[in-house]
Amino acid sequence: EARVQFFSKGGTFSTDFDPTGSSPDTNETVYYTLNGTIPTNSSTVYTGPIAITNTVQVRARAIVPGLMPGELRSECYLKLAATALPFKSDLPVVVFHTFGGRTIPADTKQFAQIFVFEPKNGATTLTNAPDLRTRAGINLRGSSTLGYPKHSLSVEFWDDYDADKDRPLLGMPADSDWVFYAPNNFEPVLIHNPFMHDPSRQIGRYSPRARFVEVYINKNGGP
Repeated sequence: EARVQFFSKGGTFSTDFDPTGSSPDTNETVYYTLNGTIPTNSSTVYTGPIAITNTVQVRARAIVPGLMPGELRSECYLKLAATALPFKSDLPVVVFHTFGGRTIPADTKQFAQIFVFEPKNGATTLTNAPDLRTRAGINLRGSSTLGYPKHSLSVEFWDDYDADKDRPLLGMPADSDWVFYAPNNFEPVLIHNPFMHDPSRQIGRYSPRARFVEVYINKNGGP
């Protein structure tokens, strides 16, 4: 099967670099895109280093004439601004990047790349490799809180073809559908929901698991 290898896994970076994709078969031609579309035999041909200078999703596949296209591969590279390099948190950190999708819809899924960083030695930094990186579809969640500046989100993890894909998250069992709940003025102490879910599970009833995280959403594009 025609396939593509990325020598640099997706993650964060602060200086320009080359992810260097290749195909192990010299009869194959690697096509790639940087605009989020699926590469075809009319896309750019990989012939040498790709300079990564900003946040970008690189999508590539190998094609052999007369055969079906090879497996689609996507990697996302998130550029950190200088001010983000010293950032630390005691909590896991989740970064959503929508590549300039300035308005997150409520009724349809919008593409986003998600990076999840967990604490190492008691602190979370964005310069470590992400513990989870995944493509996803996101939309606003809520009714009376739908227009709040601090969004609650419905999140569906996606594979390279925008189909839902189960993945574990922060020690919770694998699933494709997740809720990122943003506490608001209806919950001033910020812990009502996870507090009540926990004793429900302890007495043997079903209740969703919960983790506290810091969430950052880049809707403008860039670092």
